[in-house]
Amino acid sequence: MSVRLDPETRDWILRDLSTVPWRSLRGARPGESASAVPDLLTALVTKTAEPADYRRIIRLISDEVVHDGMYAEAAPYIVPYLARWIMVEPAESARAAALGLLEALAELEPETDPAGPDWLAEQQVMLAALADAREALLDVAQTSEPSNARTAQDLVDRISSVAGHAGHADYAGAGGYAGAGGSAANNTSMTPDLDAAVSFVATHGRILERRRLDLLLGRGPADGVLAALDAYRNGDGGYGWGLEPDLRSATSQPVAAMHALEVLSEIPDAGTRPVELCDWLARYTLADGGVPFGLPFTDVEGCAPHWVAADPAVSSLQMTAQLAAQAYRVARGRREVAGQLWLSRATAYCLDAIERLPDEPHAYEVMFALHFLDEIGDQPRARTLIDRLVRHVVQDGLTPVAGGAPGEGLHLLDFTPRPGTAVRAAFAPESVEADLRRLASGQQPDGGWTVGFPAYSPAAELEWRAYATLQALATLGATR
Repeated sequence: MSVRLDPETRDWILRDLSTVPWRSLRGARPGESASAVPDLLTALVTKTAEPADYRRIIRLISDEVVHDGMYAEAAPYIVPYLARWIMVEPAESARAAALGLLEALAELEPETDPAGPDWLAEQQVMLAALADAREALLDVAQTSEPSNARTAQDLVDRISSVAGHAGHADYAGAGGYAGAGGSAANNTSMTPDLDAAVSFVATHGRILERRRLDLLLGRGPADGVLAALDAYRNGDGGYGWGLEPDLRSATSQPVAAMHALEVLSEIPDAGTRPVELCDWLARYTLADGGVPFGLPFTDVEGCAPHWVAADPAVSSLQMTAQLAAQAYRVARGRREVAGQLWLSRATAYCLDAIERLPDEPHAYEVMFALHFLDEIGDQPRARTLIDRLVRHVVQDGLTPVAGGAPGEGLHLLDFTPRPGTAVRAAFAPESVEADLRRLASGQQPDGGWTVGFPAYSPAAELEWRAYATLQALATLGATR
């Protein structure tokens, strides 16, 4: 099925978008694809796009753009805009239009040989794009009038169908898995041994990771994740109690807030928790808009020295960037979070701090800065900073961590865990593919993954491994 447009709209596309260089995206070198797309497209991903912009992107959904040989190249640009529109557009009629086009996109098939690798790759792109739109679809399914809600829920269900059509019977849509394959001890394919991974998390992980994994796999409710997360919540709206495995303090801490936001970004309706957490962060934000690496505490048992020695009077780009990145992910489905003054101040601080980074920035600062820039990557200032930072990432091996343990380093996917993003577009596809295989092959005989840094205690090491296992499944699933 292809999207058919009325003659007037088709003429509009041919007249006003005749210079759209879609075909220049094919075979583009790393970093070239973003510059090849006109401002109309690169600007639309912004959280503050005008409704008229979204109406223009609707008109781009045509045979010329999506179905006429440019399936894989166009999908990552178009689907996020449609998803964003149905989140910010209050008019049900407008939501219905966007939902209808998403529904049509879900049924599109590339024209290449169904038995060839290009066909499979293009189906994977569409699957990943639709999976990234899942949060918006779930929001509409819960907040719209019945007809639109049914369409949105049907689209969520059909993500799984697209996966099956592409030959991935083990992928259960929305970033999850439905089955397992291969042996964890000898797994060099892109398909993890899911049964072994579940067994590892059940045996060694916290209740939080077990609940999150159930949610990822479509086996458990979001309420269970919230209940597990609430165990780490304090009365001041912050989080502590060892939510960060190497920081066992009961006190509310910025890094625990980051972990909490990460979890909350996976849940469509988390109540007042996200706003209350932003309010807590605002209370500990310094004058320059940054958040310190850590706050003072006295219950230091089981806490790594770098947390005990954290300076509460100095803003940390590493901490503020990862907090803001996760907050932006939460804000996709929560308008009240998107409008938080704290997030606006943190964004300004991060952009200024990234611009001031030295010629040889620390690997962790680069990683969290790129995570942050990915969330605002449509803005010209952010795109410039992305281009600058990716030069510090080793694409075919480890990016060393200065001052870390011997051999400690970060892999390519640590910097760009999600497909279809501005940062991912800056890396060579073959490098991404190679690192995906590296990640898949990293599953251990016990079913879990390891971390690339030393944990502070045996308990923390197991907790980190369960966390890493969840992250590995999510990263591999979002790409399949």
